[in-house]
Amino acid sequence: MLNQWRRFQFFDKELIKGEDGVSPHPELQNLSVKAVSSGRGLTAFGDDNGQITLADRKFSVQTFAAYSRSVTLLHSLQQHSVLLSVGADARSDAVLKVWDLEEAGTQICPARSVFDGLGIQREAPTCMTAAEDLGMVAVGLASGAVIVLQGDIKRGKMTSKVITTDRPSPVTALGWQQEGGGGRRSWLMVVTCSQLVCFEDFLQDKREVLDEQGSPAGCAVYTQEGDMILGKQE
Repeated sequence: MLNQWRRFQFFDKELIKGEDGVSPHPELQNLSVKAVSSGRGLTAFGDDNGQITLADRKFSVQTFAAYSRSVTLLHSLQQHSVLLSVGADARSDAVLKVWDLEEAGTQICPARSVFDGLGIQREAPTCMTAAEDLGMVAVGLASGAVIVLQGDIKRGKMTSKVITTDRPSPVTALGWQQEGGGGRRSWLMVVTCSQLVCFEDFLQDKREVLDEQGSPAGCAVYTQEGDMILGKQE
């Protein structure tokens, strides 16, 4: 049997145009994008100048300064108009900010809370996830560790802890789910370049290796159904 490669066209691509309908959209085409996230009808772009640009379905845009240096990560909540960002400014290379996008149509989009430093200054943040009620935020690091923030993150009142995988490999994706009922157990799935690990209740001694290969950056996604899908080179 002869094996053949087949090409599947999943997406149609079209240049986003400006108001004249001909030339490229000036605010979007010139962005030096470092991070992208979407939710609640808005797509957020973070750039290496520290700005966040919001685009709605009609490609109307709003840009505001989020950091003095650069934006590293973005994460949009799906049930609330809230955007989380990690970026670098004069104080730290990794500052977490929570943005309320309910007033995104106004000129200024204020940050509701700031968590400075993420606990480990010298390790680069690589990915992020959060609970819809903002009771938990997890940030993956290049070392294979994950910083878990829990508490009233909206008001900046939280505790932090660090959990680690078996191998020092960058975290490329995170997925979190919580069961219903009184027990309220939770599971955090951590994908690195070399492993897929599941932590129960964010406990270091309650971890299980689910896959011994992992997935490169940009090749894993956690679905709303609670499945972690990994893309591999094989």
